[in-house]
Amino acid sequence: MGNRRKQKANKITWAQPSPDFFRTPPPQLQEQDNLDYFEAFHAKHHNVLKSLFQDTEWRRLELDYQFLTNYVTDRRHKIQFSRPVILKLLDLFDSEDERERGAVATLSKGIYNRFPEHRIFIRKSVYNIFYQFNCSADSKHNGIPVLLTFLKGIVQERESLYLEEEFRVFLLRSLIPLYKSKWLVMFYPYLRNCIAEFIMKDRKLADSVIQGILKYWPKPGSSREYFFLDAAGCFLAEAKMSTDFSSSVVALLEKIGRCLSSPQFNVAEKALSLLDVNGRLRILIKKNFKVVLQIVHPELNEAAANHWRPKTRKLALKVSTKLKTIDPVFYDDGFGTGR
Repeated sequence: MGNRRKQKANKITWAQPSPDFFRTPPPQLQEQDNLDYFEAFHAKHHNVLKSLFQDTEWRRLELDYQFLTNYVTDRRHKIQFSRPVILKLLDLFDSEDERERGAVATLSKGIYNRFPEHRIFIRKSVYNIFYQFNCSADSKHNGIPVLLTFLKGIVQERESLYLEEEFRVFLLRSLIPLYKSKWLVMFYPYLRNCIAEFIMKDRKLADSVIQGILKYWPKPGSSREYFFLDAAGCFLAEAKMSTDFSSSVVALLEKIGRCLSSPQFNVAEKALSLLDVNGRLRILIKKNFKVVLQIVHPELNEAAANHWRPKTRKLALKVSTKLKTIDPVFYDDGFGTGR
């Protein structure tokens, strides 16, 4: 009796899902797209904008996803996926229900890992989702954060230290342009982390990434500058810049300098945090102190003296005082003869 049960447990089964196995994503709900950018940021931070939609069909859908995921991950089962089935699955990244998006990501990752013959097709299909999203300025896609995490995992697992041309083209033509999206507030941490993974894998990409960030930098005084500063600090830290600054890095430091006296206090304080001598850019600042200080000092001085918010003025003065400790003589001498 025991042998029969064991044989039954080890029985190999075979399946080939049809495109009809997956449903078509339901129509999207109306979003709060009229929020001020920072209102949206803080709402997102406190989960106010977190989708409350829960599909009434989820209990049944969950069983379907679990069943298929078990088939994919358990190699005792033989299963095949056609390209139409994979495309139908990827469409469901746009589901309104966060639970379904998570289930789709888990299943997609399982298929990607188990079937090497589908990997190029899956990557190109995901790239196409981003291409379409970038081309449709007003349309929202619920799955962008999950897709960015999915792509980050793919890049992270690449064995080669340098990425293939396919990844570089996608980074420059699809990922970086996401910074111009009106929905940036909903996925900017995932975008930052995904791009940072590209730079960690191939540091030569850093300069091209910085040029892309500069291309889409918002107008001065915009609250959107906060997200670009957040990205700038992350990318400069991951790139581990040498003492030889490229023109794009100098231009980026100039952008950071102008943000120090921004009327948007969140932007100004984010820029000030990047100049913290104990922060993530401490090595870059100390190794290139004279160049950095010559770029940022005028606006730093302006923020310390005249920013409308007392707390920001106090923070600017504190940053200035700490910078002075790196090279007091150069600081007091007025930075030599200038730039």
